[in-house]
Amino acid sequence: MRILIFGDSHMDLNNLFNVIDYAETRNCKTLLSVGDYGYWPHVEEGRDFLKYVSKELIDRDMEIHFIRGNHDNHEYLERYADMEIAEVSSRMFFRPNMATWTWGDYTFCSVGGAYSVDGYKRVFGRDKWPNEEISNRDVYSCMGIEANIIISHDCPSSVDIDHYLSNHKDPMAHGHRMKLQSIVDEIKPQYVIHGHYHQRFIAQGFHSEGEFTNIGLGRNGDLLSRQCLIFDCDAAYHDFSPNERRWIEW
Repeated sequence: MRILIFGDSHMDLNNLFNVIDYAETRNCKTLLSVGDYGYWPHVEEGRDFLKYVSKELIDRDMEIHFIRGNHDNHEYLERYADMEIAEVSSRMFFRPNMATWTWGDYTFCSVGGAYSVDGYKRVFGRDKWPNEEISNRDVYSCMGIEANIIISHDCPSSVDIDHYLSNHKDPMAHGHRMKLQSIVDEIKPQYVIHGHYHQRFIAQGFHSEGEFTNIGLGRNGDLLSRQCLIFDCDAAYHDFSPNERRWIEW
């Protein structure tokens, strides 16, 4: 089973259609969003986005799964918090935090949410919501979970990305990354794949028993090769790791 994992799409319909094209030409019927997908059913534009994407997925016999980013509507998604999976629109599935599922030989765990460094410019109920971040409940709920891959929106704190982030000194942003790191330390994944920083990169991270490969994905408007990652769920080996413990940008 081949899947396409893609970065922040921000309710950009034309871009998402291009991502779907990219997936279809690479024999991927299943797509997975790392958050900031564009789930805004509280506004007409958001409802149209869901309707048109669902129609495209039905026509192509494909499906999209997504976790929550900090800019998806958390008030609407909160109703699905205790479910493993929720079909929020035709062929469109939400994966709540700490949900696990298996595709091929890999078990995935969803850990959505991030701190909004631009939250001071946003309005509650329009483009900002309570509970945008990983909760303490999520941290407690990760105990005993086993997964090869964490799909998150934020990046764990053991991954060295501070040297290029404009907000790396923000204590709230760093605190959120540390909270995600505590989940990574418990689950001990082989891969963490995320968005949020709108950069395509690969780097090594560390958990309590070793290393993991961290992959960041780009955003809408980037080259599709920077937004998208093809992952073969039946392959034992993926050539994503750098030869050295250092930053690599593609």
